[in-house]
Amino acid sequence: MPLVFILSGCAKPFWRGYGDTGLSRDAFEVYVEQVFRFQNRLTNEVMLLSLRSEDLNQYNDIFLAEHKMHEICSPLNEYVAKIMDNQNAGLLLMRRVERSVMPCEQAAQYVDLLLKHLD
Repeated sequence: MPLVFILSGCAKPFWRGYGDTGLSRDAFEVYVEQVFRFQNRLTNEVMLLSLRSEDLNQYNDIFLAEHKMHEICSPLNEYVAKIMDNQNAGLLLMRRVERSVMPCEQAAQYVDLLLKHLD
């Protein structure tokens, strides 16, 4: 049975943790959820910003950063959508989430920084 795990690429998480974080599976799942909620909150804030402003050109940097965040976070968002629809996310998607969750968090932090400079 261990040979099946090694051949499928599933053994890696058991030896050094998930993704670049090195976290256990449970801790990684918590981290993924935190990053998802963070970037989702920022998306809502940017949406509200665009609804309450008449001159959207002044927020181009924020809109561009938010768009880039969505591109980077797309594996995470796809993963969460599948989980919410009770679908199997699959190993390949989980690997994409592992590789993208830290860059997603960094992109979200940049959007957050831009939004904080508006205050």
